[in-house]
Parts: sequence; C-alpha cells; structure tokens
Amino acid sequence: MGANIDARINRLVDTIRNYQCNETFTSLKRYELNRQGSEVDRPNVILELTDHAAPMAQMTVEEICRDSKKLVCSQLTAMSDYKSDAPLLNFPDFYNIENEAVGQSVHYPENSLPVLIEPLIKTHKDLDRLRLPNLEQAGRIPQAIEIVRNFNEKLGSVCLGCGLVQGPWSMAAGLRGFKDLLYDTKRDIDFVHEILDYCVEVCVVYANALLSNGLDLVIFTDGWASIGECISPENFYRLVVPYTGRVFSRLPKKSAVWLGIWGIRNAPDWRDIIRGEIAAGTSAVFIGDPDCFSIDLAEAKRILVKHDVQLWVGVDAEVIRFGNIKERVSELINVASGGGVTVYANWVTYDCPPERVRCFVESVKSISSH
Repeated sequence: MGANIDARINRLVDTIRNYQCNETFTSLKRYELNRQGSEVDRPNVILELTDHAAPMAQMTVEEICRDSKKLVCSQLTAMSDYKSDAPLLNFPDFYNIENEAVGQSVHYPENSLPVLIEPLIKTHKDLDRLRLPNLEQAGRIPQAIEIVRNFNEKLGSVCLGCGLVQGPWSMAAGLRGFKDLLYDTKRDIDFVHEILDYCVEVCVVYANALLSNGLDLVIFTDGWASIGECISPENFYRLVVPYTGRVFSRLPKKSAVWLGIWGIRNAPDWRDIIRGEIAAGTSAVFIGDPDCFSIDLAEAKRILVKHDVQLWVGVDAEVIRFGNIKERVSELINVASGGGVTVYANWVTYDCPPERVRCFVESVKSISSH
C-alpha cells in the first residue's frame, strides 16, 4: 500500500506541476506578486474541501483524518481534477488538532468528520493541570508536520502551500465548551483570560512548527468568533483581537491569514471589525458570503490596501452546491477587482457534485481574465 500511494502522489504531482507551470503564473508566484502589490492575471482559487476529497481518492473520511499520506493524496487528487491553485495542507477536522494534542479526546464517527467528545477544562484545577507538551510529538501534529514536509518537497517550488489552524478563541471554545466559555465572560472573566493565555502558547508553537517545515501561509480559522452568531462585537475586541494579535506577533511577518470570522455585517460598524483584524497583524482579511454582499466590499478593499493587507473573498458552500455560481463569482470579481485578492470556497461539502466545484473554479478563472 505504501509504494502504491507514493506512486499515486507522484503522478498527481506531475499533473499539478504541469498545469501550474503552463499558466501565466504559478500559484506561488501569483501570491508573491499579489503580496508586493504587483499586477497579476487573476486571483488564486483555494478550495476548502475537508472530507469532500475522500471519495474522490476512493478513501474513507477516517483514513484521510488519520494518515498523512492519504490526506496528501486526497487533496492532490481533488486539486488535479478541479485545477485549483493551492491545497489546504491539514487534516479535515482542523478544529480538533491542537485540542487533541494537549489531551482532549476525539471520536471518529463512521463516514463523518471527527468530533471532540467533551470539554477538557471543566474547572480551574483542570486548567492548572494542563502543561504545554512537546507539541511536535503530540497527537496528530507529527503527521500534520509530515504533510507539510511532503508537499513542500514535491511542489513547494511552484505551488502555494496553506494550512488551517485554530485561533486562540476557537481553541478555547473547544477546550472549555463554547457555552461555558461564553458564560464565563460574564461570571469569571479572569478564567477566560487564563484559558486564552494557554491557547496562545499552543497556537504559536503549532503555527511556527508548520511554517518552519515549509508552509507558506498559516490560515487561522475562527468560526467561534463570528460576530452576532457566536459573540458580541465587544467580546471580539476584548477577547479575540488581542490574543490573536499576540499569536501573529510571534510568527514570521506576512505568514498569517485570519479566516473564518463571519457576521461582520452584524457589527454596529463593520469597518471597526476589519480595522481590528488589521491591528492584530493579519496579512489578509477574509470576508465571506453573505457578508461580502452586505457591506461595501470596494470600500473594505480600499481600507485594506492602505494597510498593505490583502482581501480574501469567500463563496459559501450552499452557493457552490445550489446557487448561480457564475453570477455570484462575477459579482465578487467586479467589486473586488484588481490585485491583492484571493477567492476562497468555504467548506465544499462531502456530497457536493464535482461538476459544481469545477464550474466554480472555471468561473473564477474565466471571469477574472476578461
């Protein structure tokens, strides 16, 4: 099986290298030019495939969540088919990895993404007992590092390498349980700060381990920090921005993208949310669907350009599966035209028809080139 999967990966690498090198720019070169503010042919297209890639590679979800080579094979299989620009080099259950590494149990349901079983921090004493382990030897983190090394060795010279990790607030939500963490913000705020202090240290070590082994961009996903849907703007400014900023300040410059914050349209002034993300030190701000159609996206981009921060626009999984893809992509490209933009497909579902995903990628490429 080992030799067979290595051969599969090598064939996929050849296919991807060929189509990347036959474009005007490889995804890595396009990203570097974007970062410099130079003109590029089109945005990079990144697909968040998670478990969607498993059946494409004729694998189970559990296989690609436990085996680093099978994960790489599944991502490259999907990338080769869809002709997207960069894979996400992480296990599909990216909200579990850091928590599992510090001792939280993970359950693997059949044909579904793994889930955290129960909170690890139920009392102050539980937090006191937690130590920062040798993360590079804990849980699945050694395999996560191997995923990055494997990809960097084979495609790192041409293809942008990205990986999803958690922000401190989202990690804390898993360790404590989101409802209890939110309740603690009213009854025991010092406890919240102590948990976040711990999470910062874990996030810094994990992100730097990935970057030092060849990852180009660490994408911090923070779904539990969504405005209005999960937390208030006040708690975002008080508990999310400062701790995420502490992580970013200890990473190489321009190596972090802050993703997965939805609901900025629900804030009294969405501009303040964007400015908070900029202040934290992100190299790019993600504005997802439907936020990107509820705010002035052109104004948002102007704010970002002033601070040398890129714009990542997200298209929702429901749009890719059921919506008018070409119309939605055309609207996004027209508003967010010019350099410094990446188009991100958020959470392509397990059962999303592949032809819909192909249509999405092709639409971004074709509409952007006109």
